[in-house]
Amino acid sequence: QSTYRQAYAFFFQNRYQQARLAADAALARARDAKNPYQVSNVQILSGWIYLRLGDTGRARSLLEEGLESAQKNGYGELLPDAYAALGELYLELGDRNRARSYLRQGAALWKEPSVSESSIEARSALGLLLVEQGATDRGLSECRAALEGARAEVRQGLPDGSRRPAPPAAHEVDPGTHTEETLGQPGGGGQPVAG
Repeated sequence: QSTYRQAYAFFFQNRYQQARLAADAALARARDAKNPYQVSNVQILSGWIYLRLGDTGRARSLLEEGLESAQKNGYGELLPDAYAALGELYLELGDRNRARSYLRQGAALWKEPSVSESSIEARSALGLLLVEQGATDRGLSECRAALEGARAEVRQGLPDGSRRPAPPAAHEVDPGTHTEETLGQPGGGGQPVAG
């Protein structure tokens, strides 16, 4: 779990190479532990990471595997991230129809009691895509709904922790001390820092 949390923290710090190394380690551990939930969860995070690194082939493979497992095993809380990432991936690949399909599925999860950051992202991306394709009123409506969802989340103080774990606290890991060379080595980035 700690390598997943490190990957998550690195990802949100835009440190994608370190995130990739931590996520690869987390995926290996989850597979070794035969933990299908964690495998799906790490595959989806890894898909986002590889997408940011520009490796769309690897990103697509990881995201599709993670989505398939989440759907098969009933891990509904993982779906918003998977749909949003696949929507963004297919936008990047120029397949707007497929992107729209995934983004709509992510936006549909908007009706869930706890709005996830990924559902907000999916809805706003869908809105922008619709505007670009000439459906301005409908697109702007989706964008407004995404904005209202984000505002409601802030007003209610709902962290996205219901969908994925919060990044580690500063005393648990210090990403600034890790390099690609030390990540995963004894005493290197693969271990939490004692607090």
